[in-house]
Amino acid sequence: MYGRYQSRISTPPLRASGRARTHDDHPVEPLPLHEDGSSVGGLRRVIYLLLAVFLAGCAAVQYNDPDPLLWIAVYGAGAVLLALAAAGWRRRWAVLAVLAAYAAVGATILPGFLDWLLHHPGSDLIAPMAAERPHIEESREFVGLLIVAACVAPLWPRRPPS
Repeated sequence: MYGRYQSRISTPPLRASGRARTHDDHPVEPLPLHEDGSSVGGLRRVIYLLLAVFLAGCAAVQYNDPDPLLWIAVYGAGAVLLALAAAGWRRRWAVLAVLAAYAAVGATILPGFLDWLLHHPGSDLIAPMAAERPHIEESREFVGLLIVAACVAPLWPRRPPS
């Protein structure tokens, strides 16, 4: 179990200065850095992965939507960005492009959301869809867009690149 000259309780080896070595003396490889200089920590990496899986699931259930390709792309873009961020790749331009696309989509459905918010009861959001009540679908889509944007927005760098 222990070598001939090893004791069970050993003292840490000494440095050249005569002080005992500590865990701080051993270099640790840094996590990958983003263009803004920040790194992805373990908990943040897990959160990004969970959000990526969540958004991928949201994209997967859009096949029966009236406009499935748009919403699969919306949720899929968020899932891809979060998965890449979990892997250590995060770029300001990519996050900006996706958030700008979300803003463009949001601008097209905002009138229906505001119509529901100002003129219809909250229970309409869970009511069955009807062609004469397009505010229901647009409100649901807008809430989904807010959710996906809230998942992607934290990827925006906290400080600009130097």
